[in-house]
Amino acid sequence: MSDRKPDFFRLIFDNISQDRFYKVLFQTLSLLTDTFPSFGALFLNTITASLLGNQFVIKRSLRKNIERLKRIENFDRILVIGDLNIGDAINLQSSISALRDFFPYAEIDYVINHSAVDLIDGNHEISTLWPVFRGHPLPNENDFDQVNGILGKCQYDLILNFCPFLKNNRLFAEKNRLINFFPFASIFIRNESRIAGPNHVAYQIYQILHNLFLSFMPPQKIEPFKGVNVTLSDRAIKQAQDFLMSKNLLRENPLILYNPDAASRFSRIPFQLQGSIIKKLTQLPVPMLLGAGHTAKDIEMKLLNLLPPSKRSKVAIIPPSMPLDSYAALIDFSDVFITGDTGPLHIAAARKYARSKNYEFRNRTAIFSIFGASCARIYGYDSNLPGFLPANQEAPSYVYIARSPCRNITCINKMAKTCKTVRCFHSLDTEKIVVDIGSYLSSIKKTPFSHLETK
Repeated sequence: MSDRKPDFFRLIFDNISQDRFYKVLFQTLSLLTDTFPSFGALFLNTITASLLGNQFVIKRSLRKNIERLKRIENFDRILVIGDLNIGDAINLQSSISALRDFFPYAEIDYVINHSAVDLIDGNHEISTLWPVFRGHPLPNENDFDQVNGILGKCQYDLILNFCPFLKNNRLFAEKNRLINFFPFASIFIRNESRIAGPNHVAYQIYQILHNLFLSFMPPQKIEPFKGVNVTLSDRAIKQAQDFLMSKNLLRENPLILYNPDAASRFSRIPFQLQGSIIKKLTQLPVPMLLGAGHTAKDIEMKLLNLLPPSKRSKVAIIPPSMPLDSYAALIDFSDVFITGDTGPLHIAAARKYARSKNYEFRNRTAIFSIFGASCARIYGYDSNLPGFLPANQEAPSYVYIARSPCRNITCINKMAKTCKTVRCFHSLDTEKIVVDIGSYLSSIKKTPFSHLETK
């Protein structure tokens, strides 16, 4: 029997970044679930699981890449190409941790979204950080040029490509040194119907790399998965402290931070539901920080205007000019962080360290994440539900999944969906979310803040 895949599947695996195919495919999938929500979701889940989530596809992908790795003589210089988004830059650090278990002395470089550099810089496991990606939702020509410039300048023994939109034939790399991770999506698809362990992207990438290398070499160290981190500058910490002091919030009282925005309308909680949540939260005896909208401009002011004047004084707006790393520091000052599925969720869930070591973060923020379109087990955090990864915090994490009639595995690519009707947050129980937040806040004793030491 020929080992060659049919042309359609070769197109999916090798050329999915072709703009036209990509757009037409997801327009068709969106039309199906727009027209037949429940049937379309069931059909897509069944077909995807049968074709891509079966054991044959998984074993074939593993076997093919193991054989390629075995033919590489040295692993002295390795390049990890992350995906396009900030959350990806944070989560895919787990691949570098896995590589360090086998190659503690190798040069391991990391290509990421330029906006994430102030969160990742300082990770001691990374040799060189390359802040490259600026294209959204697909790589632009400058992204390709910069990645190829890095590949041309540095002779890497191994390139791990986590960006499915960077085509092999456009990367200046020897094919036998390049591992594309898109085919391993079959493992995530299979795991969605299994509850054997967490299916979170950071955890699974770590496990996949271990499985690949363990097949032909022993690790130099054996440690359990520890989650991912962000590393912040003293400037970011000081800016967060100064902002809280200006609002008289740098006190040892509980504090909520609510993020109302998301890059996709399919993961951004609908405005009416957000209004309901905000109104209920202001009934709690706790002040609240409200993040600014960057995709949904001025959403924070529109939400604030829903409140009666007597409640608005309990809410402090974080200005849109606040740098991302300072926003990350603000999260650590908060006892509860509430958000949909978006980059700040992964910032909040990550363990935080001061780059200078002059400050000790609390890492005691409880994460309340609310999911619409995207797969909660792949991107969410929960301390109690089976099959979920807890946040890397000394506090519990909770996930709330709306009962969407059309959610399916193709919604994982929420930036590509074009559904006319947003059904992603159908039957979301906002009352339960706020009750759970209130119960958690009433059960905790505020942990004292550290003080930034200056040398």
